Amino acid sequence: MIIYLFDPTNSKVNTYLNQGGIEIWRKPQDVENMEVWNSLGRNPLERVDAIVLEISQINPQVNYLLAQAILLQKNTLCVYKKANPPRAFLMYLHKKNVPHCIQFKAYADKTLQNILHNFLKHLKPSVALEEVPYIKFTLRITDSIEKYLNWKSKKKKKNKADLIRDDIKKQMEEDEEYEKWLTKNKKHLTE
Repeated sequence: MIIYLFDPTNSKVNTYLNQGGIEIWRKPQDVENMEVWNSLGRNPLERVDAIVLEISQINPQVNYLLAQAILLQKNTLCVYKKANPPRAFLMYLHKKNVPHCIQFKAYADKTLQNILHNFLKHLKPSVALEEVPYIKFTLRITDSIEKYLNWKSKKKKKNKADLIRDDIKKQMEEDEEYEKWLTKNKKHLTE
């Protein structure tokens, strides 16, 4: 999978995409055989599978890349810092008919990786970043369950939370009924 990334803020987008084994193009020169594409009058961005734009700081290049994404109907994720939203830009785009292939997501440092993961999973289910847990969940357990978790965590050399998370992830991966439900509700879950 090839992603064109524009990130003047140097957020961790590049790091997270690299961890997922994604090929990243950051400038037009990265495009394979760019001179051939240009000589054919074709847009080199046609070669990428998706575009990711960090838009916390709007500049002409963001406008150009977003326009190209719209023209090409490329799946595009526009992320911006929750603390620094480009309000005027978003308001302007909200008034226009922006296609569904363009997504806008606010992020905090702890949510960026999961936003990227969900975007990539929507594009190609086999490509995934490691999700970072950030949702707190309170679970009351019995004394016998706590004893078991303490014993198991020492044996596996993992903390209790990781043990529970790993067991749930394993159940999710093996649950065919859940996979069918995800496939059926894919469009609804990404909106």
